[in-house]
Amino acid sequence: MSLFLLGSSSYRGELAPVGEVGVEFTHLASISVSDGTEPIRAFVKIYPFVDGESSRSHRGLVNELVSHFCAEKAQLNVPSRAGLILLEQNQLPATSPVWLLNHPRVLGWWSEDVGHPSLKASWNIQALPEAAQHVALDEIRELLRSNTSTSSIVAFDALLANVDRNLGNLLSDSQSLTLIDHGRALTGPLWLSTDLFPEGEYRNVIAQLLGDEVRTLPFRFAISGAFNNMAERILPGLDELKRLLSHLIAESDVEAAHDFLHRRGSASSLPGFGVTL
Repeated sequence: MSLFLLGSSSYRGELAPVGEVGVEFTHLASISVSDGTEPIRAFVKIYPFVDGESSRSHRGLVNELVSHFCAEKAQLNVPSRAGLILLEQNQLPATSPVWLLNHPRVLGWWSEDVGHPSLKASWNIQALPEAAQHVALDEIRELLRSNTSTSSIVAFDALLANVDRNLGNLLSDSQSLTLIDHGRALTGPLWLSTDLFPEGEYRNVIAQLLGDEVRTLPFRFAISGAFNNMAERILPGLDELKRLLSHLIAESDVEAAHDFLHRRGSASSLPGFGVTL
């Protein structure tokens, strides 16, 4: 497994800020993964500890770990090295937001820079006039329809209730798609144990982008086959995932996340697609 738990001595410093940000603080950094090896370029992401509006604990870090663990088990393309890293206050970049500055140390999520652009960056959609945006989206839909991993991505996001797969967190080279940024898995970043309803239907962005295509019989059965295959690989590893999560969240939340994934992966039909598994 390529999930690494790193101490502060592994952090070698900021390389560059990241222009597009959410509530989390993300930057490109140099990280030493193991002694005697050259540092690598990695994106380091630090999530807020508590949501300012709801006062709920922010689950972005937990969701990243769960999703990377499950994606590896499912043999999907994710950054080859990723994990948790501890940062001391004096290591935080000067551009860090105010909410980070009162903590002597913080735990962040890091993932290796794979060097491929996102679909969003490749088409530079936001810079296009409206008519050209529609053309670009049609081209992206065609790319997704023709890519053999698309059904697996849709199935994976259905299993993990990842409600924010978007064109910015699908990286593309000439042949494959790589998944990044899973802070909104497990129904979203602010979930409570009572929010994890295994039988629920949750937003699936790639399925919505493809539109009626996902309702065709061939695509529905491709999704169901992918779902079955990844459930067979993920479910046996859930006890290992529980042990990892026990270091981050309360036992009741660990059990709720485990139960959600186990029951969802063991379902007789895939919610939202009308396919018996």
